[in-house]
Amino acid sequence: MLPAALAGQAHPAATQAPIRLTMQEAVRRALATGEEVRLAEAAHRQAHGQVTQAYSAALPELRANLTYTRTFASVFAGGRQTGPSLPPFEPDTTASLGDRIRYLEDEYPNALPRGLGQLFAATPFGRKNTYVASLTLTQTLFQSGKIGAGVRGARAYERAATAQLEETRQDVVFRVKQAYLNALFAQRLLDIAEGSKTLSDEQLRRVELNHRVGSSADYDLLRAQVESANQEPQVIAARNQRDLGMLELRRLVNVPPEQPVELDAGILAAGDSLPEVDFAAVQIDLASRAALEAAQAAVAFRRQAVRVYRADLFPSLKFTMNFGGQAFPNGTFPGGVSDFRRDWNASLTLSMPIFDGFRIRGQVAQARADLERAELELEQTREAVTIEVQQAQLELERARALVAARRQTVAWAARAHRLASVRYTNGIATALEVSDGRLAMQQAQVNEAQATRDYLLGVAALERALGRLVPMVRRGDQRAGGAVGAVGGQPSGDSR
Repeated sequence: MLPAALAGQAHPAATQAPIRLTMQEAVRRALATGEEVRLAEAAHRQAHGQVTQAYSAALPELRANLTYTRTFASVFAGGRQTGPSLPPFEPDTTASLGDRIRYLEDEYPNALPRGLGQLFAATPFGRKNTYVASLTLTQTLFQSGKIGAGVRGARAYERAATAQLEETRQDVVFRVKQAYLNALFAQRLLDIAEGSKTLSDEQLRRVELNHRVGSSADYDLLRAQVESANQEPQVIAARNQRDLGMLELRRLVNVPPEQPVELDAGILAAGDSLPEVDFAAVQIDLASRAALEAAQAAVAFRRQAVRVYRADLFPSLKFTMNFGGQAFPNGTFPGGVSDFRRDWNASLTLSMPIFDGFRIRGQVAQARADLERAELELEQTREAVTIEVQQAQLELERARALVAARRQTVAWAARAHRLASVRYTNGIATALEVSDGRLAMQQAQVNEAQATRDYLLGVAALERALGRLVPMVRRGDQRAGGAVGAVGGQPSGDSR
């Protein structure tokens, strides 16, 4: 059982059932719960919303409004004073001219205010309660291609967000695989350090026994004691490195520190079963790389943005229709629909920019600069991806060449150490030979684990650079698939 939990874990957490975390499960958890992917998904939803907004500019807009106005004071209120109404003017044909003039002069002071009041009595001026209901239909008929360019630009922006989401997922997959392999490598280094410490302690006991019977010198005893003591700092450093590796892995897959974890320790101990990349079947096609697709979509988006801003330099035509009514009840509420006076009109508006202080021209210039920058960034991305693929191939070739050689070196070093131990037990070898053999075996084991880790990281890096899984084959077997996590052994346990 490989202890994969953090050192110093609280005792109550040790009673929890450990979770078996394979590499595939770690990737699944990171993609499902990782903050990086969730942020990219939010950006994708935002881009989808912008597409909907762009389509809305091509569709009609229908809006209903209802307004109530309460008038507390009005300049027309004086015309509605109480008192007798002004009698209608009926000329007396029998009266003399002087009597008629005197009648007009007597009624003149009351004629103006009361007459105006009667004049505006049936109009909305000065009414205490006013209701206005309207239904407005607006449709853009022509905007010099701005709407179409906006829709195409929004679609391109959504494609860029989709590709960026996939790029983020691929990056998370690689980082999880990297953290998983680094955690296993750190645990393997701890196992090697603890094994070397055990061998040093056993050698110290043999030297002490020989020293008591007089067959070992004081120098051999001192050297064995120093070597045994020197192993302890290496064990502590390896354990600390293991804990740091587990911290990073837990952060990426969102596993709480108190939760015991089992890792698949067989990945680095696959031996001859370690699958190899089928380079003959690998196709270097950068079209599947999401970063390139995102950069290409960004160029398309910027190109449409130029057209959107240029459209503001040309005329636009808009159709508007209004249907509504107004009511002026004496009470607070109108009696019914019949109280509303209906109004219905339609209009066409042709708008042509004459001079806007060069605002539109500045926007067009800025959009063209953004387009040029997006095109340059596309070229940079294409070059970077090409170099990334080449580097991943070269690193994978190097790691593959080292795996087989270092695996054989471990076998030789282990056999040499066993022979030195037997020779020392039989009295025909010195303690120095045993120590040298142990150190050589320890270094060979470290080199083998590092070569295996580097090879599997190289496979993950090549998959990351290509944006897809690479074909894998086993020795003497059929194609094994394309996932680094396909390599495995028995699950490692958490003893904490």
